[in-house]
Amino acid sequence: MADDDPYKKLEGVESLSLFKDLNAFDDKGKTPFYAVCARCGPDVIEAALKKGANPLLEMKNGKQPMYAAAKAGNAEGVRMLLAAGGNPDSVNPLGYTCLWLACELGNHEVVPALLEGGADANVLETRSGTTPLVVALSQGHVEAALAMIAFAGTDVEVTDAVGCSPLWVACSEGLTDVVDALIARNANVNTVNQHKRSSLQAAALQGHAAICAKLLAADADPSSVDENGESAAYAAALNGHLEVLQTISDNVLGNVWEPDEVTMDGETPLISAAWYGYAECCEFLLKNGASVDKPNFGGKTPLIAACWRGHPKVAQVLLGNRADVSKVDEHGRTALWAACRGGNPECAEVCLKSGGDPDQMDNRQGWAEAGAGVASCTPLFAACWQGHFAVVKKMLEMGADPALGDVENRSNSEVTEKDDIKAIILEYMDLKKMGSLPPPPKGKGAFAKVQQQGDRQKQISKDLRAKEAHKEAQVQAVAKLRAEVAQMEKKLVDKRKETEPMTAEAESLEGEEKAKKLEEVAARIKPDEDALKKCKDKLNEALSELENAQKACLDLMEDSGNSGGESKAKTRFRRASRLMRISMSLNNK
Repeated sequence: MADDDPYKKLEGVESLSLFKDLNAFDDKGKTPFYAVCARCGPDVIEAALKKGANPLLEMKNGKQPMYAAAKAGNAEGVRMLLAAGGNPDSVNPLGYTCLWLACELGNHEVVPALLEGGADANVLETRSGTTPLVVALSQGHVEAALAMIAFAGTDVEVTDAVGCSPLWVACSEGLTDVVDALIARNANVNTVNQHKRSSLQAAALQGHAAICAKLLAADADPSSVDENGESAAYAAALNGHLEVLQTISDNVLGNVWEPDEVTMDGETPLISAAWYGYAECCEFLLKNGASVDKPNFGGKTPLIAACWRGHPKVAQVLLGNRADVSKVDEHGRTALWAACRGGNPECAEVCLKSGGDPDQMDNRQGWAEAGAGVASCTPLFAACWQGHFAVVKKMLEMGADPALGDVENRSNSEVTEKDDIKAIILEYMDLKKMGSLPPPPKGKGAFAKVQQQGDRQKQISKDLRAKEAHKEAQVQAVAKLRAEVAQMEKKLVDKRKETEPMTAEAESLEGEEKAKKLEEVAARIKPDEDALKKCKDKLNEALSELENAQKACLDLMEDSGNSGGESKAKTRFRRASRLMRISMSLNNK
């Protein structure tokens, strides 16, 4: 049986005599000399060259002997091939140069040999668009990278296909020595990739605090944000990197450090840290000026975020810093409601002990989740609906009314399919009939007065809260639309100024030429005028909806029959209603 590997006997110089022609191709398109460069030491390569081996002869797959020696990490062999006329920039069929391959494999001794022999230090690999330096960094080959940086001809600013510079990659990979070397080569510390993410953000995202400190010392901009509006501090909070947050805080001026910065999605560092359960980061942010109740665009506060995700330690930190347990998101959901919906009994208990109302409904109508069709409901109802027995038990033990369900008067027992939940709800319903329900937590009964009211009065109060939450949502919508109108009006003014030369030119013309020029001016302005009109129409609709919401609140107040404090509230509502009508009139003008 023929030997499948005719080159396995290649060891020393004497083994070259086994081959009549070192440049002859075998049936697989290889030559003995290529095998020598791939397998043997520099003495055998030198002897083969003396016997007439061709250093430039390509194999049938396009590879040259230089490629084999570089892949094998044979630095002396590479130097011999270069001295014999070998090509330092030969490429394989995939577009890899010998230098790029040596960097990818971490053959750091081959790197200076190729560079000294004239290899292009900055060539881009054709498929991935990476330089030899970047590929060495992405593979974590520090010595190969340092060899590249030490070479004067290496451009330390050349980026890869996605805009990442060598410094950016080194920061992301946590290669401290390489970062030092690049900064010493005056690499730009503020370049960004195609997503506008800086090297500082890349280091912060991965938790490399020491590198962040080096970058800041080299004048990296801590206020730089990526295309999502996220800064290095936000990236650190998002991933729980407390040391990075401390480093940024310690190394920047107070007017640059902004713990309440908002991303394009309306998130803050504190909300993100709370969402992912990083209690220490939350505490640090709060001590450094973060607003404990600052919500995102959807009204979600840090406390609501923590309770949605089931992080009681974070909830305790926030409440210990005076977070408002009664705050609601755009759907009227409190932190307690979120804890119940998410199945987090510990968070529910923390909220209840801090005065959370166990019976406060959200205001989101006609939910379509999983086809449930659930309407606005109490936290207890949400827990029953989701089948969270531990939460249901905790809520009932701490004073939740078992008789309150949703606004469609569905009971807690009928919304659940779990027998244990049905049983405990019915048990507490019996206790209520006997007047034996457990009292709220001692000293924390913010809702005790509501529990003592009649069923009708209590339901009206719940409905009023829902209506007020809806009104507040409309207030936010109106504010947002007002800002959009102002921005569009400014844009239209700028566009009109931009077209003034064209208008002046048109006035100097006559007849069809003048009409044509004026039409061109109008065509440039019309899209902005149409957009402004559409936005104003939306604003008027929102203002009208807000007035309707205020009227609904007034009607509920009158139904409640409360002649005390609510009369003052009605006065405030009527005043606000008049202001709304004036505002609508102004907008129409």
